[in-house]
Amino acid sequence: METLQEWLKSKEVEYLRRCSIKQLMEKEFSRNPMRAIFYRPNIFYSPCDGIVLYKKVVEPDKELLSIKGESLTLQDIMCDYSYSEKSLVIGIFLSIYDVHFCRMPTNGFVKIERLPNLYIENLTMTKLENSIIKEGKIDYDSLEYLFTNERWIVRIYYPRYNMEYYLVEIADLEVNAIVHYPSNDDYLLQGQRLSFVTYGSHVDVIIPYRRNLKVLIPDDSVYHVKAGIDPLVEIV
Repeated sequence: METLQEWLKSKEVEYLRRCSIKQLMEKEFSRNPMRAIFYRPNIFYSPCDGIVLYKKVVEPDKELLSIKGESLTLQDIMCDYSYSEKSLVIGIFLSIYDVHFCRMPTNGFVKIERLPNLYIENLTMTKLENSIIKEGKIDYDSLEYLFTNERWIVRIYYPRYNMEYYLVEIADLEVNAIVHYPSNDDYLLQGQRLSFVTYGSHVDVIIPYRRNLKVLIPDDSVYHVKAGIDPLVEIV
């Protein structure tokens, strides 16, 4: 796990900054580097590469974020106003420089559903991306897309702990496909490929709160995480 500033100064990002837009789109964006697969049954690994925007335990109908004075709730993110579980929510933003293959945080059975579109058109995530890459900071007022953009929900049942948790994948304006590899009710292993998101996105990890959940992301900075490598949460 690297801080945002460490990641921005990394050799990988330095190389990608030198690439043309054509090279980024045609070659680097769809890269799928070889990675070690870690298996730790009490750990939720990051499902994707990206910058951690927030990590909070919230009641589902209470404010998660305030964006330009408007409250955003967990129920808004899930498009489900019957959801009633107090939950840990970790929001991760995938930039143009990130690998866009998503992986399973744990073993589990999956159910995948496209949620109803909220508006006719998605909002762009470019303003947020520019503030992160060019200024090295998060502009929370640029997260308006969380209210509007199309999204998929992946429901994961983890039998080892008899629990269900969720991944919400939120599309950018430029996204034209989120490709999911498993079918409903498939059983996937920790670290196995789950989906590929084209042209930028945002993923929320939503875990119903238990007292034995320990968040492993430090509070001292903004961090960049990698799918299947960086642990987000531990069951202690």
